[in-house]
Amino acid sequence: MNKKEKHSGGCACGKVRYHSIGQPVKTGLCHCRYCQLRTGTAFGISVYF
Repeated sequence: MNKKEKHSGGCACGKVRYHSIGQPVKTGLCHCRYCQLRTGTAFGISVYF
């Protein structure tokens, strides 16, 4: 049987939620100035399904 991983999450206020099934195709972590401005934090994290 093929077991698929389930992932879910969202923002702190709860207005945005997401769900996905399966392994991520690509993940990334960046601390360049653009990613800092884009996310409003010290780094940006990206996960692609």
